[in-house]
Amino acid sequence: MQSEQGELELAIPRDRQGTFEPVLVPKHQRRLSGLDEKILALYARGMSTRDIALQLEELYGEQLQQLGLQISELDEKGVKKALEFRGQEPALSLPDSFALALAHKHNWVLLTGDRALRTLAVQECVKCHGALWVIDQIHQLQVVNPQVLRESLIRISRHPRCRLPKYRDEEQN
Repeated sequence: MQSEQGELELAIPRDRQGTFEPVLVPKHQRRLSGLDEKILALYARGMSTRDIALQLEELYGEQLQQLGLQISELDEKGVKKALEFRGQEPALSLPDSFALALAHKHNWVLLTGDRALRTLAVQECVKCHGALWVIDQIHQLQVVNPQVLRESLIRISRHPRCRLPKYRDEEQN
């Protein structure tokens, strides 16, 4: 799968009954374009957050909202704050700047692997977690078998674009 951030590997389980309908990436699609950029573009064109929510519901169904997608609005002060963050750290993308402004405004936890965004979030006293925290939560909540989680983490760590901390695989020694 090709995305705006580069190549993505998707692990799709077999669907012997043919009942699975993907939400974000339609079947046989090879390119994933930026949903966050599309949402910002709709907002920039004057579309209300309610209209954007309705548009997303039409395009992707209620499943996105059931999975926790939330559309939140920044007032003029929040937009200025987002642009201020972008000015402080030019490496931030516009969606990252807005995500940080929203997390700052609502006291939300920010989930990112981007070093520049994490550094600025810490400076702004915004609680921030990365991929290893998510994996730890999956383990603590016993969402998947620990062996499956370990194997998945090893596969992720071997990807050439992986930015997880390096660790020793006991089986290789």
